[in-house]
Amino acid sequence: MPGLSLRVNFRKQLNLEYQQIEVIVESLRVDSTTLKKELFKDENSVAFFTGYSEYPITKYTIKEIEIFLEGKIYNRSNLELKKDFEDLISILESKNINTLLKEWLLRFDGDFLILIYDASNMQYKIINDQLGRLPFYLFRDNEKVVISREMKFVYKQ
Repeated sequence: MPGLSLRVNFRKQLNLEYQQIEVIVESLRVDSTTLKKELFKDENSVAFFTGYSEYPITKYTIKEIEIFLEGKIYNRSNLELKKDFEDLISILESKNINTLLKEWLLRFDGDFLILIYDASNMQYKIINDQLGRLPFYLFRDNEKVVISREMKFVYKQ
């Protein structure tokens, strides 16, 4: 299954496990036409995309925050989405996040998953469309959190 995968370590740097994670990500490739792309990497986290070249994934940068849109929002152009993501960053910084985020999500028609990476604050956020049409899996313990559209990535951690 194509999609995003994220690994965040809480207590130790990722460098020691990076090669192991790369092997797991490589195992997600179905065949030689499947892409494997590192989206970002820092001392505690790494995110990858695996999928076919035609599969929609788009990167936006707003105020030094990276936003990765997997899938498609049908009722917005790329220019409109850039403005929508600027609004989203403001919402995520507000105190009334639940109500505002719900209103923001209801504006869109699509099948999508949004990964937000704020390197300056070491914060990660995942937002799914209202119906969760692109499911993802989550594992968390005292040392790490693993999120992926591919169960195999989560299971092998």
